[in-house]
Amino acid sequence: MSDTLVVLVVFISSIILSCLAFFVYEFREKRKSQVQLIQYKRRTAHEGIVDFGVDREEADQVTRLHTSNILDSVKCHQLSVEKVVRSFCQRSRWAASRTNCLTNELFLEAILEAKSLDAHLQETGQTKGPLHGLTFSVKDNIDVRGCDSTMGLICRCFRSAEEDAIVVSVLKTAGAIVTCKTNVPTTLLTPYETVNPIFGETKNPWFANRVSGGSSGGAAVLARLYGANFHLGTDIGGSLRAPAHFCGVCSLKPTSGRLPSRGEASINPGQLGLESTIGFMSCDVNTLALVLKTLSDSRWWNSKVDRGLSAPLPFDEASYSSSNMLRIGVIQHDGWLRPHPSIERALQHVSKLLKEKGHRVIDWTLPIDQWEVVTIFSSIMTSDNMEMIRRAIAGIDPGSFSESLLSRNGKLNSFTLSSLLGMRHNNPSQEKEGFISDMLLLSSVPRAFRKMLAFALEHIFGSKKAAHILRSFGCCQQVVQLERVIARQRTLRQQFVDAMSRDRLDAVILPVSAIPAGRCNISGFRVLAAFSYCFLCNVLNIPAGVVPVTLVNEEEGRTAWLEPCNDLLEREVQNSVVTDNASCQGLPVGLQVISYPWREETCLRIMKEIEELVEFKEEPSILADFLKMESNQQTRNSQEILIFDERSPLIGL
Repeated sequence: MSDTLVVLVVFISSIILSCLAFFVYEFREKRKSQVQLIQYKRRTAHEGIVDFGVDREEADQVTRLHTSNILDSVKCHQLSVEKVVRSFCQRSRWAASRTNCLTNELFLEAILEAKSLDAHLQETGQTKGPLHGLTFSVKDNIDVRGCDSTMGLICRCFRSAEEDAIVVSVLKTAGAIVTCKTNVPTTLLTPYETVNPIFGETKNPWFANRVSGGSSGGAAVLARLYGANFHLGTDIGGSLRAPAHFCGVCSLKPTSGRLPSRGEASINPGQLGLESTIGFMSCDVNTLALVLKTLSDSRWWNSKVDRGLSAPLPFDEASYSSSNMLRIGVIQHDGWLRPHPSIERALQHVSKLLKEKGHRVIDWTLPIDQWEVVTIFSSIMTSDNMEMIRRAIAGIDPGSFSESLLSRNGKLNSFTLSSLLGMRHNNPSQEKEGFISDMLLLSSVPRAFRKMLAFALEHIFGSKKAAHILRSFGCCQQVVQLERVIARQRTLRQQFVDAMSRDRLDAVILPVSAIPAGRCNISGFRVLAAFSYCFLCNVLNIPAGVVPVTLVNEEEGRTAWLEPCNDLLEREVQNSVVTDNASCQGLPVGLQVISYPWREETCLRIMKEIEELVEFKEEPSILADFLKMESNQQTRNSQEILIFDERSPLIGL
């Protein structure tokens, strides 16, 4: 009898295991086929384009025009919107072929909209709005009707948005045209790189062996290569500023709440304490100001309801256009990690130029403990112990987390039930780059063992920073712990603002990160310590902008500035930039400008002055290749519509 029971148990177990194995295999194959289908549709969309109808030399001239020149030329009928759009589409296609910065091409729709705007101007003699004829790209996680917002997650593929995000809708109403969507890293959580298993890795436009930054890396690359007039992105931990710094463009992260986030996909929509902020990038500061001014003008909003989802602040033209001398603080070192010598030189250079112009510039010490800022940032970002990332990797859409807690019959729905039970989803079917792998590995280590490991790192190996981050990782898994951290966050914000007010500062200039663009194939998690300067602005929820200043010179390019590297994280940071065989010479260096909450115009005003003073004109060498690009088709008349192959299965991808 017992032998029969054993055989029965073994038989049933074998069936169960076989079913599980079959399920995993099917899941793997389904995900693999989804990725292959997306890549196929991207290829066929490329192959379906016959011609852009604009000569390359002419396209190069148009895409290099300043935004104000384009607006004036279009308004005076010297330049058609269609030619502008065709030129930027051609440039975007080329940029994508060199750096892999795009996820969706919306060229056909853009050209049709351009024709409509030209007809409107011809018939009425009036432009549609202040952005009439300008082009812009949209970050992958911001909704554009008919396109996926994947966040680099396979589980979000083939789930097209039914409507535009509010900011996209407002910009369209004001006359701007969406031409494409840009690439992001998986889950959007790394400021170091842009890579995901669906669309691949986005390369830095200056050097292909360097990262583009994240998570708005695709937008920064396209901006640097003149792929559109401006670019929408998001920022929760440097996602707008780090890529702008790495690629040599301007960006603005507004105060959270200044612009509405409706239509923005997030890996953890229920997270408290740190909120993602929609912002933008461009090659010049005036364009950033124009976009913010438009989004702050209620005339271009489709409804009062949408306008009520953000702070109804008008653009402060007086602050932006003022010529009054300002009092500006400069932070050389945040007390956490010394910046690269090229960044120190940029700070000194800008300080000197601003002083010569008449501003009062003072060295300013960060009035709060940056080690505590890093603790707060890490604690909040990992407060769920990476559970939302784990679910997303397993195939559960993070967007479903915001659905009703109860199903129609009043019972807990399956997602809520699994959340309450703490179910874990381990799925090896989706590729995970180093950042996600490291985060998930660390989250799987028991809390008690993490404390022991942190003790060993600090007291045996002398790695205080690594131990510090390890202790804060996932330390707020109880509500009372999270509330305490958020309370301390609010206190630090008040202390920072009070210190600025006490010292009568209008703004502060500081590094964007401790490093220029790092090398590829390095886990972004291991160099997170370099982005403490970015984390500061998110923890304090203050506006921050980035403006390019200089390039790394030859001597700085090989300088091991953190010697001796006793700390594990310092060693990782330094090795990401400089090794015996790798120099960072020639990479762009930007600086960060911050001000009081809701004072974006003050940031922009100082950024504009820095831009005018430093006259940063350097460009990536690959831009010269645009004119050398071989044409597979004869150039057609610029008035002829862009032709697509009817066999192309998906135009919008």
